[in-house]
Amino acid sequence: MIVRVPGVSRWGLRIACSFQASPAATRPARTNSVLGALGLSGGALGRAGRAVTDGNGFLFVDHVGAICPSGFLPLVAGNVRGDDLVAVYRDHPVFRALRDPDALGGRCGRCDVRDRCGGSRARAFASAGDMLAEDPGCAYEPSRIRCVSA
Repeated sequence: MIVRVPGVSRWGLRIACSFQASPAATRPARTNSVLGALGLSGGALGRAGRAVTDGNGFLFVDHVGAICPSGFLPLVAGNVRGDDLVAVYRDHPVFRALRDPDALGGRCGRCDVRDRCGGSRARAFASAGDMLAEDPGCAYEPSRIRCVSA
């Protein structure tokens, strides 16, 4: 799991810090307890299992503290200056909807791999104005391709 904290330096340079969490088995016990306290160890939320993670195991905080599902999905769900980051991620309707593959519409809603892929919610929002609409950049047609067992 990667946690990114973007920001702007005092010289006006855009900066981004990344933290790569190693698998729980290889981390020291203290690290596991800290990540568990932050809600990052899996637990009730689980890890992001999708290829596209807008709001699913990932969030974006801009330079003024606005909490968004990603840098490309400009839906402000709160602000770190006045809201609890973990509470916004767990409880805000935008983040809850993005973690629910059954809420997806169009081809993404009918897709048999929607729980692993999820499509780009940012592209859907940009083209349809609805973050849960189908991903216009996806070429997969769920109704046309069928798996045949031998």
